[in-house]
Amino acid sequence: MKQKVEELLSGKFDYELPEMIFSEERITAGIRAGETMKGTLVLRSGDGRIFRGFVTSSSRRLVPGISRFQGSEIRFTYGIDAAGLLPGEHFEGTLTFTTSIGEYQVPFEVHTDSNEIRNSSGELMSLEEFTQMAKNDFREAFKVFNSEEFSRITQGKGNRIEALCRGFSMQPVTYQHLEEFLISAGQKEKVTLSQDGQGEEFYLLTESRSESFTIHRSGWGHLRLEITSVGGFAEVMRKVVTDEDFIGTRYDVEYLLHADKVSKGRSYGQIIVQSPYQKLVFPIVASSGPRSDVDLAAMEKKIRLSMERGVLDYLCRKKTFSEMAENARKDFLQLESSGSWFPEYQMFEVWLLTQEGKKDQGSAILKNYLNKSYRKEEMTLAGTFLYLSLETGLVNDRSQVLSRLQNLYMQQGDSFLLLYYLLKLDPELESSASRSLARMEELYERGCCSPFLYHMAWKTVCDDVNELR
Repeated sequence: MKQKVEELLSGKFDYELPEMIFSEERITAGIRAGETMKGTLVLRSGDGRIFRGFVTSSSRRLVPGISRFQGSEIRFTYGIDAAGLLPGEHFEGTLTFTTSIGEYQVPFEVHTDSNEIRNSSGELMSLEEFTQMAKNDFREAFKVFNSEEFSRITQGKGNRIEALCRGFSMQPVTYQHLEEFLISAGQKEKVTLSQDGQGEEFYLLTESRSESFTIHRSGWGHLRLEITSVGGFAEVMRKVVTDEDFIGTRYDVEYLLHADKVSKGRSYGQIIVQSPYQKLVFPIVASSGPRSDVDLAAMEKKIRLSMERGVLDYLCRKKTFSEMAENARKDFLQLESSGSWFPEYQMFEVWLLTQEGKKDQGSAILKNYLNKSYRKEEMTLAGTFLYLSLETGLVNDRSQVLSRLQNLYMQQGDSFLLLYYLLKLDPELESSASRSLARMEELYERGCCSPFLYHMAWKTVCDDVNELR
């Protein structure tokens, strides 16, 4: 507090504070009467800035693991004590986080499990009856699922179902665990999403305005969506949405367009709706000027092709490195101005900097991705980050990077870049041209037809003509 007062007296004011993002908006847990358990809650600032603060609990039965904290992302642990409670009892309250970017409250509700597995109509006797209860009342089903006695329902259903029950009921249990169990046990389908429209364009935007688009869900079950915006001029009203926010099968994603952050040229952005199984992308184009005929997708594809040809020309000695880098950086400026400055282009810039001996600058860019979570379709991007982190000195454990790259390549075995990194770092492949060519052949048979693959194979043969056999 003293430091904050001193900052105010010296004229340091934060007019716009980022929103605090929590991994769970509400803590719901089940525990056996008389026992204790631990849970975890992750909180981070919306813009990645470092914040500090302290936390208090309104109930002595849910105790924070730490009272004070500081950082840009905090993994907050807490303990739950059910000593003295009887089966079926519950308690609730709130965790209050007082931070340098605002005060936030996270409600919690903890119930003790009953020894009997019953719903409103009587004792549950089968997995099918439990599934029907989950369809009618997911909260009630969660309480049953969170009890040790739930295993009685899966007895006699086979080793697979019993193993799923043991795996997904490991404490602490969340609604998503129950959803995954029902899907894996074949009791329901995944909840899928769809959206109305393929995007929106706004011109002559002189005043900020609110807009929305509609998404639809299929089926029933638990659903937690994370909604983010890309581009800097669009702000989503809610960053976390659950199935309870849907009206029937639809939900309107509301966002605010900031006119002061839009130029006379086209500004490009996206609203991204992410579920555990799916990602929806809603493109947005905004301009304070009149409409002009520019196709963003075509422009970005043209620039990507130009950069790939530039690198090939450099590898084939048709261009010098400086010529290739100069042309690439001209493309970077166009991508930034159009709102298409995607992570893969930033990784390419890091590679250019490492080739120029400017590893410190490259490392500074990579630090922005230290806490990034990579989706299944981003395995190549994750591998690129690891490889460049080693090249720039951001990390020094070569064996650990190699191990993680091998794991990524197992998940995405048709990626040329992941194989390229392995050939650079794996001593067995680096020292054996025949083994390297065999891996390239495997990659080709998996469907990779990248010209960079052909160039690398040709260069390997040129280095040792005997390998042509």
